[in-house]
Amino acid sequence: MNIKSRISASGALLARLKILLLENRGHVYLPGIDNMLTQLTVIETDEVQRIERARATFKGMLGGAGTLGDFMIWTTNQTTTDTLNAELNQIISNLWGLLECE
Repeated sequence: MNIKSRISASGALLARLKILLLENRGHVYLPGIDNMLTQLTVIETDEVQRIERARATFKGMLGGAGTLGDFMIWTTNQTTTDTLNAELNQIISNLWGLLECE
């Protein structure tokens, strides 16, 4: 996948992640998501720098206890909870790959 496609796909995943977090009490992570969206869309920097900056922010959001990597969605319906958490984990996994985190 070329870099422009990776930036576009990452932006789409971040937009969905933002919605999931807004709907499920994950507001504490929104500044990081907004920061990554901004980093990916800043025209003044080249595409490689955009990915590198977003990667650094994303990895910081996943490191340690109480971070996005530990975030779980809870609802009153177990099936809904399982579905939303599976989607959350898939988004995080896809972003990890698109941003080439190691």
